[in-house]
Amino acid sequence: MSQQELLNRRKERFRESYNMKWSQFESVAINDFSYMMKKWKIDATENTKRNLLIQSGSGHAQNGHGAYAFANMFLPEVEVEDVCIALGFDPSHIKRERMNILDDIEDLVHRILAGDKIKKIKNTNGEPIGGITCFKKLKVDPAKSDDLLKGLALGGLMDNYDRRSRISQILRDEGAESMGGGQCVAV
Repeated sequence: MSQQELLNRRKERFRESYNMKWSQFESVAINDFSYMMKKWKIDATENTKRNLLIQSGSGHAQNGHGAYAFANMFLPEVEVEDVCIALGFDPSHIKRERMNILDDIEDLVHRILAGDKIKKIKNTNGEPIGGITCFKKLKVDPAKSDDLLKGLALGGLMDNYDRRSRISQILRDEGAESMGGGQCVAV
């Protein structure tokens, strides 16, 4: 399907689902994304920041947050692809870039499981995984490479709402600051 056919299909869906023109959504999506790109500080490459904020933009649209709140828009059926197209990005390109990060993480896990002693959190090209710029300087004790696996496993568990809630309660009981949460969405 061509990019134009995809756009036409999405425009029609917006008319049917929300009784609004695509251009209205497009304008708010651009404002929301531009604000986040300017104001949100993320220790990552511009590509990584862009890809993360596109996901945030779809969440804003779905929940009526960010610029969508000011426009009084609540669009629960909006997809990441809608935001990509509204911003002028090719959704398949963005998906590939995001998948590359997951592939790099999977490769890192396989290297550790194969016995490699990891000194830096980098992909096989020597770039910081996920475009996270602090990984350029961060050193890992090669004798503790297995701790990276534990961290990945714990991070994955935090995507589970019940576990995150229990851990958040434990932290509150110990006097720590509260920990935010959100809905787990497959990437």
